Amino acid sequence: MAEKKEIYTWLSWLRIAATVAVIFAHTCTTIVGNSDLFSLTTGEESYLRAIHWLCMWAVPVFLMMTGALMLRPEKKISYEACLKKYIPRIVAALFLYGLLKSAIEAVGPPLQRPLSALYKVLTGECSAHLWYLYALIGIYMILPILKAFVDSDRDGKGLLVVMLLMIIFDFVCPLVEELTDVGIGFYIPVTYTVLYLLLGHYMMTRKKFSVKVDMAVILLVGVTFGVAERYGLSEALLSHHSPLRVLIGAAVFDLFRHVRSGANSERLWRIDRLCFGAYLIHPLFISFSYKFLGLTPVSFGTFYPFATFGFGIAFCLCSFSGAWVMARVPYLKKLFV
Repeated sequence: MAEKKEIYTWLSWLRIAATVAVIFAHTCTTIVGNSDLFSLTTGEESYLRAIHWLCMWAVPVFLMMTGALMLRPEKKISYEACLKKYIPRIVAALFLYGLLKSAIEAVGPPLQRPLSALYKVLTGECSAHLWYLYALIGIYMILPILKAFVDSDRDGKGLLVVMLLMIIFDFVCPLVEELTDVGIGFYIPVTYTVLYLLLGHYMMTRKKFSVKVDMAVILLVGVTFGVAERYGLSEALLSHHSPLRVLIGAAVFDLFRHVRSGANSERLWRIDRLCFGAYLIHPLFISFSYKFLGLTPVSFGTFYPFATFGFGIAFCLCSFSGAWVMARVPYLKKLFV
């Protein structure tokens, strides 16, 4: 029992850290990605892109945690549980966010706003960050198949081969194509989400690497990205199919495995339970500040490096506080906690 508690403690730290990283990443990418609304100098854009890069491990880690928890040997997964428990929660969260955003934007007559929100959710046009929730629905649909596969692969050799093939065909080959403009006709028709699920399970069932190895990998990825940024190749290395994301995601995941349980594990767990809600609603605060108030980190001139962190921290506090408030509502508590 003590070992299990320790596992969940470091996973709680990792989930909180990944949620904060996503909020900081969107604090920056919302500005960089809206050049029609925000005018940036070369220095400002490079700085914001660098912060985004520092946070690019978050999404792989989220997926790896899902694989580590849902594919563990003692976990029972059935289609009934996926269809009645996991998927409805995600669908409800999607529509809740759509309604919240529609209410805040207040576009169109009041009676049409819920229909507009429904349409945007169904067509995937509600918000860019919701792609992760749509991906989760797909993940839960194939989770029983993946669980049967990893349970039958006793020695892990088949799992290792499948992951290596995915990395070669879905990560390395696309990167080579983009960097060289040479087409490669061979591919495996799976998405990167499956790779991260399997990788999370694989790493959870294997011995930890040393902290020095994890830090060396993170440093190597950082230097590689710095060189790529210098020569204008960073866009390819920032994509979800980049091998660098696999490396840094695995290194950060393993690094947090060295975190030991502490005296405040119960309080940590309560914060952990707010991460899903904070992830869901954080773009509302960013949009309100940037687009409605017209207040961004670059509004502070030469102090934008410090302002960026200030805004990121403020958005984190608002998002976790908002998730805490929603978790006090009886129905929403079942959704977020």
